Amino acid sequence: MITTRGYTSEDEGAFLALYRECLSHYGLEPATSQQEARILLLLNSGRHMSCHIAFQGTRPLGFATWVLTFPSGTDVALYMKELFVTKAARGEGTGRAIMASLVRIA
Repeated sequence: MITTRGYTSEDEGAFLALYRECLSHYGLEPATSQQEARILLLLNSGRHMSCHIAFQGTRPLGFATWVLTFPSGTDVALYMKELFVTKAARGEGTGRAIMASLVRIA
């Protein structure tokens, strides 16, 4: 069963594993420890950006990064920057589960 939830500081290890795989997927150089620390600082502060992570049990499957923004007409919009699913979890509904959790927020 796939579950999703908003990132918390207890998810640092899971998020970093997913983030590193995401960078590799795009053929990018690994982030430095300083870059990773900055991202974790921002995520842990609860400001500037948000992240939802999908799990199967304790195994991290993917994540989405997003922010609320405006103007969107006279309302607020949810802007998703990244949706990443591990290679091993693709085709299992992980992306759909993450998107559904963001739809509930939006």
